[in-house]
Amino acid sequence: MAGIEQESYAFPGLQGMIAFEKPNRMPNNDFPESGYGSSDYSRCTVAFDKLDELYSDNAREVRDNKAYTKITKSMLPKDKEGNVLTRNPFQTNILVDDTDMDQAQGKTPELGVSQIDDKTESIVGKWKLEVSQICANAGLSPTSLGIPGFEALNADDKSQQEREKATIGTRKKKLELWIPYLNEVLLKLLEFNTWLRECYGAALVQPGIEKMDIDFTNCNVKVSFQDYVQASEQERITTWGGAKQMGVCDTETAVKKIFHKLSNDEQMDIVAKIKFEQGVSSDNPNALSMDKLLEEDKDKDKEKE
Repeated sequence: MAGIEQESYAFPGLQGMIAFEKPNRMPNNDFPESGYGSSDYSRCTVAFDKLDELYSDNAREVRDNKAYTKITKSMLPKDKEGNVLTRNPFQTNILVDDTDMDQAQGKTPELGVSQIDDKTESIVGKWKLEVSQICANAGLSPTSLGIPGFEALNADDKSQQEREKATIGTRKKKLELWIPYLNEVLLKLLEFNTWLRECYGAALVQPGIEKMDIDFTNCNVKVSFQDYVQASEQERITTWGGAKQMGVCDTETAVKKIFHKLSNDEQMDIVAKIKFEQGVSSDNPNALSMDKLLEEDKDKDKEKE
């Protein structure tokens, strides 16, 4: 094909191209002339640079901004011969005054302590401001990062969805782009794997992957993701229990929504117990047909003959 310089590979018998496309995030404000999409952190370069500087400032604050003790040279520890002992090189918060006692005009030497104002709180406030700016540009809620200091301590679980509204909206937009792409990729991979098995047979060893007989003329793949904010068990019971009582959902749907962490077999056991206690048949009415029952009886009669 015109414009494609990379070598191409053909797989006879396999329809379509093993190439996929996902829409980009537009517009690209950082590089308007570029054909590529915009980064999730577009217009955040300056904020990231400030974060780096603030992190370094906070580390410097912890290392250097300590209380300094000022002492005269005569107060330094000495050996028996009067020689000043070597100072600990790691003890950096002591300042030595070279004035001797003889030069101090009879004054008693005193320890002077210089307290330096701590700037940690100011640095943390500026750091939070830059993080919030990055989150705003990326369409995220700061509380979604899980960083201490952004969460609301007095907020209950019901307000989580409101506090993370920006993240939920961005996630929805991302899934609208990714789900169709993943559906297409996974379906083509299944088709390609089936083609490989047909071509190479027993020579193709795939540990953990069983042979799949798929009719790709009517096969489809559906990728789904759980909700970002999971409702509590009590909220699920209230919501889906009420839906069942109002007749807008069936027992199986309500059980699956309430006990979503259980396996399908465990969910079906609960459904069967509920129907048994309510005296409701657990058979699917659509699966029962008099014609089918009559055909089964005829087949049994033929086997007896």
